[in-house]
Amino acid sequence: MVDSEMMVICAIRYTMGRRSYIVGEGQRWALEWGKISPRVRTIIIRDLQSDIERCDMGFEALGDKHDEEGWREVLKELQSYDQ
Repeated sequence: MVDSEMMVICAIRYTMGRRSYIVGEGQRWALEWGKISPRVRTIIIRDLQSDIERCDMGFEALGDKHDEEGWREVLKELQSYDQ
């Protein structure tokens, strides 16, 4: 994995669960990098699936409802790249 991929993964992970303007940027980065890097896509899909499972158990792992819905949409789109 190259440094730029590692940095973008760290940045996206940082935005998951935050309650600020940065969440939208993290979602945008996840979609952009998910298109160009299968490695980033695989890791972000795995991370989102894990956090969504926690949300389904009642935890606010991805922030408020609005942010959670956005991350769920990001996951669906990232998964569609592999089909």
